[in-house]
Amino acid sequence: MVFGRGRFSAVVGVAKLSGEPFKCLLYALAVLDDEPVVALDRATGAGFALCASGIGDNFSV
Repeated sequence: MVFGRGRFSAVVGVAKLSGEPFKCLLYALAVLDDEPVVALDRATGAGFALCASGIGDNFSV
């Protein structure tokens, strides 16, 4: 089951009110989910319009 970011944002609000650390939830919310990305190739000057999912940091690229 896939939830929208709105529901996850509500969970973050509850997590903050609880006073407990929920770092894993914050990391999960930072992951790109079907986000538009433009990739440029310097050598050829070509550009590509893509959609990216599952990228949480620069090391995932």
